Amino acid sequence: MSKKLPFPPRDGEEVAILRNIETFLECGNRVVFLALTNTPIQNSALRSFVSKYPNFSVDYVNIDLEINVFKLIFFDIFGKNPYIAHRFISADYRKKIEKYIREIKPDVVFAESLYTAVYFQYFSSETSFLKVYRAHNLEHEIWQKRSQNEKNIFLRLYFAQLSQRLKKLEQNIISLSDKILAISKSDLSYIQSVKNKNDVALLPVAIQTSNYTNLHTCSQNVFLYLGSLNWYPNIEGLDWFLSQVWPVILEKMPEAQFFIAGKYAAEKWVEKIVEIPGVHFVGEIKEPSEFYKKGCVLVSPLFTGSGIRIKILEAFAEGIPAVASPSAVQGLGIENKKEIIVALTPREFAEECINLARNEDLRKHLVENAQKFMEENFGKKKTDKFLIDYLKSALLSKNT
Repeated sequence: MSKKLPFPPRDGEEVAILRNIETFLECGNRVVFLALTNTPIQNSALRSFVSKYPNFSVDYVNIDLEINVFKLIFFDIFGKNPYIAHRFISADYRKKIEKYIREIKPDVVFAESLYTAVYFQYFSSETSFLKVYRAHNLEHEIWQKRSQNEKNIFLRLYFAQLSQRLKKLEQNIISLSDKILAISKSDLSYIQSVKNKNDVALLPVAIQTSNYTNLHTCSQNVFLYLGSLNWYPNIEGLDWFLSQVWPVILEKMPEAQFFIAGKYAAEKWVEKIVEIPGVHFVGEIKEPSEFYKKGCVLVSPLFTGSGIRIKILEAFAEGIPAVASPSAVQGLGIENKKEIIVALTPREFAEECINLARNEDLRKHLVENAQKFMEENFGKKKTDKFLIDYLKSALLSKNT
C-alpha cells in the first residue's frame, strides 16, 4: 500500500518504495501494488515495469489531496485523526484493500509510510497476514521542529498541537503493526522506545552500487539542488539557502550558477527565485544522472526533516559530493569531512560550498569515501537479503 506511485521515481521516498517492490519481485514473490494517488497512473515507466515483471500488478484509487480549510478546522478539533492524516482515508481504498485480502490471501501487507499504515486501524487484531509498517520518517518530529522554527505564535502553537496528535497516531500505528522497518538509525531508536525491540528493524534504502560514477569533470562554479518542492522542509531549507547563503557565494564567486530541480513547485515561488542572479529552475526531471552532470556540488539545506535524504546518496553514486546542514545528514551515519561537508551558519555553508567547488582533490576524497560507505551500508544485495530474510523469519514466527 502506498500513497505514491513511483513510476518513475521522482523523489527520495519514491526511490525507496520502488526499491522495495523490486526486492519482492526479484525474489519470486507476487506483488499487488495499491496506490492512493491524485496523479495519472498510465505512463511509459509503469508500462515498462509491468512488462518486465509478470508477477506485478497495479491498482489505485484517485483522491483529492488539496487542503480543504473547513475540513482541516473540523478534523483538527473533533476528528479522531489529524486532518493531515485523515485526508488519505478513502472508503474506496479501504474496500479495495479488503477485496485483495479476500482474493489473494497475502502473506504480507506492506504499508509504505504512516498515511497508508493508518488503514491498519480497520484490520482485525488477529490477521493471517503480517502487517508491516515501513516508516519513511517520523511525522511528528517534522512538525515539532517546524513549531520550534516558526515565528508566528499562533502557527507555532498549532504546529506543536499537530505534532502531539501525530505522535499519538504514530504510536498507535506502531502498536498495531506486527513489524516496523525504520529507514534511519535515529528513527529506529525512537520506534524501539515505543515497540518491543524484536518487532523493529533498520532497513536502509537499497542503492545500486554496481554502477558508480567516478568524480567527473565538471564546471567548478555550478551548484545543484534536487528534491520534491511541495514538501515544506525542502522549501524552508531552499529559502534559507537562497536568502542567506547564496548572496555570500555570489559575493566571492560572481560567476556561480545554481540549478534547482524538483516536482510540484508553486508557480509564485518559481517566479520569485528565478529573479535571483545565477539561479535557474529546471523543474521536474526524468533522469537524475543527467542533471548531476550539470555541476560539481550538491547542496542539502534542511532544518525540520526526519528519515534520510536519499538524494544525497544518489548524488554520491553519481560522483557528486555534497554540503549539507546537520539535519540533512541525520540518520545517514556519515561523517563530516570524511564523506560529506556539514555546515550550519550561512557564512560557513557558503565558504564550504566555494572551497569544495574549487578543490578537486577534496571532492575526489569525499566521493571515494562516500561510495565505500554506501557499499558497506546501502548496497542493494545486502539490503535485499536482509528484507526477505527478516520477513520470512517473521512469518515463520507468526505461523508457529
